[in-house]
Amino acid sequence: VNGLVTFVQQVVTRFPDIHFLFIGAGLQKQELTALSLDLENLHIMDPVPKERLNAYIQSADAALMLVDPVFKIFETNSANKFFEYLAAGKPIIMNYKGWKYDLIETHGCGVYWDNDDHDWVEKSISRLFGDRALLEQMGQLSLKLAETFDSKKLSQAFTETIERTYRPNENRDR
Repeated sequence: VNGLVTFVQQVVTRFPDIHFLFIGAGLQKQELTALSLDLENLHIMDPVPKERLNAYIQSADAALMLVDPVFKIFETNSANKFFEYLAAGKPIIMNYKGWKYDLIETHGCGVYWDNDDHDWVEKSISRLFGDRALLEQMGQLSLKLAETFDSKKLSQAFTETIERTYRPNENRDR
């Protein structure tokens, strides 16, 4: 079962007011494009330049990180889109575990979709998209988490650690 296509099929048929926009040339593009022919709330676009992508992310209510569950590599990878979604202040819906899942759970900035829980879409999507305050709160928590990955702050902390570690000890006997 492909996580993304299954998720989209379940949501678009049960929640016609929720729209999906997929941009790029992913593995499921052909299948999603075929599915979109019968659905008014599923939109597919060809890849756009990176500098234009952020505007599309900003217009979304939430972001998806869904993969086929057989690909365990995603549990340990460091996908740029994860950080882009956090920095954009978007709640993240994901279907795989690993360090990103742990962060989302710990910081309350997204939800986990268990592919095998057939009631999840009905319960969780209703709750998530039926409560704008919850979506906004999760978005703010995403922004807060994104700040912990600020490259300037991380570089400064790294530099300070190296300097403390390798600084000659002024009190050492010569």
